[in-house]
Amino acid sequence: MKKTFLLSSLFLALGAAGCISIGQAFIKNNQTPQIVVGKTTKMDILKTYKQPVSVGTEDGDQTWTYVNYHASAFNGWTSNYLFVRFAKDGTVKSYNYSHGSSDDRGRDR
Repeated sequence: MKKTFLLSSLFLALGAAGCISIGQAFIKNNQTPQIVVGKTTKMDILKTYKQPVSVGTEDGDQTWTYVNYHASAFNGWTSNYLFVRFAKDGTVKSYNYSHGSSDDRGRDR
């Protein structure tokens, strides 16, 4: 019920405004993040991508999440997600980046 209400609200807002954006643009021109595991630091990530949308922990390691979603009634949608997990020494332990768009639907990947 809650999910249906949220989706209905999202589509209502999209229809009324013509577009909706969530998060901040942290990737330029759909470039893959230039992150090196074991070398890139928290300060490097902050300089490049600014403040994360959320900070959390996974198995005791600090994690930062970046999200950018943009939908337009006329131009489709795009999404970028970056999840960064840090080691105790402050370097990147692992990361996951994904990108999608309405143009990608139906394409072989």
